[in-house]
Amino acid sequence: MQKSPVSLIFLTLVYCSVFSQELPAGFNIESVAIKLNPTTMVQDHHGRIWTVDKSGQIWIIEDDNMLLSDPVLNIEVDDFNERGLLGLALHPDMDNHPFIYVYYTVPNANHNRLSRFQVKGDLAIPSSEEILLDLDPLSSAVHNAGAMLFDRNGYLFVATGEGGRSQNSQDTSLLLGKILRLNDDGSIPEDNPFYDQYAGKNKAIWCLGLRNPFNLAYDQAEDKLYSTDVGGGEYEEINQIEKGKNYGWPIVEGPLTNQAPPINYQDPLYAYDHDQGCAIVGLAMYTAHESNWDSLYQGVLFFGDYCSGFIRYINPKNPIEAMPFASQMDRPLSMLIEEESGNLLFQSRAGIGGGSPADNTLTQSGEIWRIFYTGNGKPSITRQPIDQTVSHGEAASFSVLATGTQPLSYQWIAHGKLLESSNGHSLVLENIKSSDDSTAFYCIVSNNEGSDTSEVARLYVTTNTRPLVSITTPVHGDLFQAGDTIHFAGMIQDLEEGILDSSVYSWRIEQHHNTHTHPVLNLSGASGGSFIVPTVGETDTSVFIRIHLSGKDSMGLEASSAADLLPDLGTINFLGSHPADINIDGAIRQLPFKLYSLKGLERIVQV
Repeated sequence: MQKSPVSLIFLTLVYCSVFSQELPAGFNIESVAIKLNPTTMVQDHHGRIWTVDKSGQIWIIEDDNMLLSDPVLNIEVDDFNERGLLGLALHPDMDNHPFIYVYYTVPNANHNRLSRFQVKGDLAIPSSEEILLDLDPLSSAVHNAGAMLFDRNGYLFVATGEGGRSQNSQDTSLLLGKILRLNDDGSIPEDNPFYDQYAGKNKAIWCLGLRNPFNLAYDQAEDKLYSTDVGGGEYEEINQIEKGKNYGWPIVEGPLTNQAPPINYQDPLYAYDHDQGCAIVGLAMYTAHESNWDSLYQGVLFFGDYCSGFIRYINPKNPIEAMPFASQMDRPLSMLIEEESGNLLFQSRAGIGGGSPADNTLTQSGEIWRIFYTGNGKPSITRQPIDQTVSHGEAASFSVLATGTQPLSYQWIAHGKLLESSNGHSLVLENIKSSDDSTAFYCIVSNNEGSDTSEVARLYVTTNTRPLVSITTPVHGDLFQAGDTIHFAGMIQDLEEGILDSSVYSWRIEQHHNTHTHPVLNLSGASGGSFIVPTVGETDTSVFIRIHLSGKDSMGLEASSAADLLPDLGTINFLGSHPADINIDGAIRQLPFKLYSLKGLERIVQV
């Protein structure tokens, strides 16, 4: 590894949200439930919302946005990284067949399972579990899928991920990377497309060639099923799910160009590249019977991107262009349309971000949001300012999030007086003095149609100094290859307390690619550790790894530093005696071809 004497230091002085929710004119947003660890949600025939927590709980939210005190179900699951309680479906005739269907990762078993439980009132009977289907062993802790729904004919569709091994999607001896179709008792319909070709549980395969079909949506009137599919290095997809089709992964990603497609190949209904987003997750068909929304939304497919935080929509009958709807949402997940009101609900996973194993495993900041039409653009504050603690002489900031017709005016108040030059959603205060301790701040957001006032937040000032964070290894500027084991260590010193105990250390390691990031590792409570650079994943050469270390002293003052590792690149030459096409990671190239790549990275080459 090459060494460089340069160090890269960041000081984290205050917390300031980067999300500022944006909605179309006349729409507003409200929080329905907070402090969730969400993966998906469904609505029952009474209009109540059933929300799933990844750690194994299912909760009911009543019409008044109240979460019932006891979970419907609480089961043991393997919830590491993307594993956990991932899917939920309600029997379409719950009054006569009170069954819920759950999709979860079995503890200490390395596979996902589909089961159903009987429900009495608002509680499932734990001993009533019927195991309907055990899926194949997983190659990693990612790409589990789990979306489920019933169609109008009473068939249960189940989406499965390829488990971290792309070849599983085309392997018809496995259920991974597929859409499955079952009867409500778990038996397999005889009119499934491969019923007479495949053996055993593989008869359940309805279609194949998917990577991680995160969510399903169904058009009851048209009897059409749709799925999102989280992409690899190039495209995110919405697919219309059809009997016996092959959606191409990993041979084809996104629209077919000049690749040699598999048998029964089907192009995506709509796809967008990674300049726009990097993980299409939520999906909902807008078919509300009673709604005050504009009729232009009837029959559209809403979808959300986890990384970019947007919600857009397409017309599935003419899916040429996606239209913007909402933006700056904090990691949106599952969506649904409320049957009575026609309002759009979505889960926001929030959390520490980055998609690392720790981030994926648990969040305590998840919420359910409702987007509704008001017909006016009166401001509404959707995120309140929070208390801040800073050291004497530092800067501090407070911020709010608000929706409403633009332009919005922000007036910050302290000591009962309007602060000059404070017309922005964030208020930045320089050179804080000890006399500023316990000052109360709040904000009034207004436009031509009205105003809304935030809650009060306080500024606390201490004479304590902020800690000094240093990463001792690796050195900023070191090179890395795929497959390398990277050891990292650091130290946090405080003028008042000396070297801080490792229990307050927090590491975040991520791979950067152009404008977005891929997770590598999150670790807390340790002065160091190690990780292995993945040999699969992002293939672009415009990458680097950033290692963050942060920590707080006993007064709550936090600081951080970072070091960057740069890619060790090499060249692969593809030669031939005659002109020919080769498929490299789903893209067709013509011989001869020179490929620049991170050394040690696995590439899929097909001739």
